[in-house]
Amino acid sequence: MKTMVKACLLGVFISLPGVLFAQQQDSVWLQCPLNEAMVVPPPKNVIHYDEPDLCIVLVSKPDTVAKACITGKVTNVEQTDDGKWDVVFYYKDYYFWYSGLSKVIVRRNDVIKVGQPLGYI
Repeated sequence: MKTMVKACLLGVFISLPGVLFAQQQDSVWLQCPLNEAMVVPPPKNVIHYDEPDLCIVLVSKPDTVAKACITGKVTNVEQTDDGKWDVVFYYKDYYFWYSGLSKVIVRRNDVIKVGQPLGYI
């Protein structure tokens, strides 16, 4: 259940407990976090994830607004060593990790709605 597509600066990481789609009828519908996002081939041997994790990485234009793909609560907003920002939020048992943001609009413990801007790439 590992899926990967490459992205410029935004990585959306979804931690799925177990093999969700194969074993349960539960499903989660996500809105694309970027306008005019493009899917490109994944990098070879760059990032490896555990089997229950799903990683979606998208390419976008500079200064693109990154929006929440689902309603949730922000658990972490952290600046990385390269000066970019990571935002992590959750919905039920799913965690979404946006990385490589140049500017962040949300703060830890914010309750966010689907489509709400989180920051800029």
